[in-house]
Amino acid sequence: MEILKIGIEGNKHGFNKNTDFIETTSIAIKKFYPLFKIEKEKMVKLAILNCSSDEGNNSDYRHLFPLVKVCAENCKNILLETFEEELDRSFSIEMYESLLINSGYDSKKKKYFNIYSEAINKAKQHRQFLHGKLLLTDSIFYYFTYIVYKLNIDFNRSELKLLTNLNDFETWLINPIEFDYNKFNAKWLVDINNNIFFKRLKNITKITIALDLELSNFYEPVLAEIRYKHFSN
Repeated sequence: MEILKIGIEGNKHGFNKNTDFIETTSIAIKKFYPLFKIEKEKMVKLAILNCSSDEGNNSDYRHLFPLVKVCAENCKNILLETFEEELDRSFSIEMYESLLINSGYDSKKKKYFNIYSEAINKAKQHRQFLHGKLLLTDSIFYYFTYIVYKLNIDFNRSELKLLTNLNDFETWLINPIEFDYNKFNAKWLVDINNNIFFKRLKNITKITIALDLELSNFYEPVLAEIRYKHFSN
């Protein structure tokens, strides 16, 4: 706590030296002292104030997101209300994604996930940064699905249906349960080679069958590793 206090008091807007320090210290407290909760509202409020310029704008709170997990309810509410005010003022895909991943923020809270899905659908139309070897999607859509899988978000949530103009790969990834596996290509798995995805895909028998068929026709080392590492009982 003394280390964290030093980091917060020494942090100023536009002075990036302490942002990583605050984030890392918060993560360390959560990991090594999981039962400890911060109750000092003054320190939390100071951490928030130091994220903004003297004019009170241009705020960047992302390094404070891990702090939420080590705060008591009083301090946690102060932080979340501040983050929500910023999202209401100017919604940012990057800020919301970071909030979900790093603070444990509830994706069902308010209408942010709806706004997020609409923003992703709009942004992905530009296809600026393609993802993976097969180049079947862009990095924006890929990270969106990564969050869906990591947070165990229901594939049938209404917000996911806001994604339009999807190719077969994207349609499968956003809802692998209801996908028509006559259109499935086992090679797609190479482009999502991440345990976060496989945890939710490993029990889909049709994927295992497609993998075995693909490997029997053409041996691909990466696919073989995926098959026996993630799709074996």
